[in-house]
Formats: sequence, C-alpha cells, structure tokens
Amino acid sequence: RFDADGNFIRKAVDPDAQHDKWLDGVSKKEMKKAAEAHERREAEARRLRMENDSLLTTDILKSLILKLDKGETPLEALARLGKGQAKQKKIPKWKLKKQKGGAEGMDVDQAEKAEDPEQKRIREAIAAITDAADKLLSRDRAEIYDEERE
Repeated sequence: RFDADGNFIRKAVDPDAQHDKWLDGVSKKEMKKAAEAHERREAEARRLRMENDSLLTTDILKSLILKLDKGETPLEALARLGKGQAKQKKIPKWKLKKQKGGAEGMDVDQAEKAEDPEQKRIREAIAAITDAADKLLSRDRAEIYDEERE
C-alpha cells in the first residue's frame, strides 16, 4: 500500500478486507475439491456435446433443405409458413365472463376443436426449420438464416 505522499507502507491494513470475509472458512483443500468437481462437470458437458454432435452437419442441412422451396432462405420459409398459420383470436377476460353469464364457478376447459391437419403440418415444419437452424447456428453457421436453397 502507498500513503498520500507516495510512500510504501509494508504492513498496511487492507480497507477492503471486510468484503473478503466470505472466504474465511475456505481452505485450499476445499478449493481443490471444487476445481475437481468443476472439471468432472466440464468433462460430462463435453461428452454430452460429443453425443449431440453425432448428428452430422450434412444430415441437419438435409432435413432443413427438405422443408425449403428452391431459392428460399429459412427466414423466408418461416415467413411463408407463418402467413398460412391460423391466428387465434384473443378474447378479453371480461368478454368471456359476460358470455358465461357472470357465473362465478370454476372455469371448465373447453374441449378443443379437432386440429386441422394442415395447421399441424405447418406447425411441424416451422419446428423442424427452427430446430435445424438452431443446431447449425450452434455449429458456427451464423449466416444460416440467409443461405438460400440451391
């Protein structure tokens, strides 16, 4: 430490020592154990990444290309598919309450209408495109949304 005049003080009291009180009960053995546990977790994460990488990039590209039209980028395909998807209308809560006649009873789930197979196909195509693009993004293909199918 140095004083105001610039002189070195050999055994000066650290003014920030109170902030390091959380380290009082930590020993070097505990730090080594924590470092070893961290290494084991990292090794497990590497092993999982290797398992996930067992899918070849070409296989992921193939699944993506099957969902695209000629000359279309994944972003354009998502826009095209999203345009064809049915929009669910949100009904305000007050209107729902009014339609029910103001009943204060429990809400009973309405039986959902049978899902249109076309809407299901669109939803699955969107999921497949985003999944493939996400996997390719994680493999350093940052421009994947802008690449066209040729």
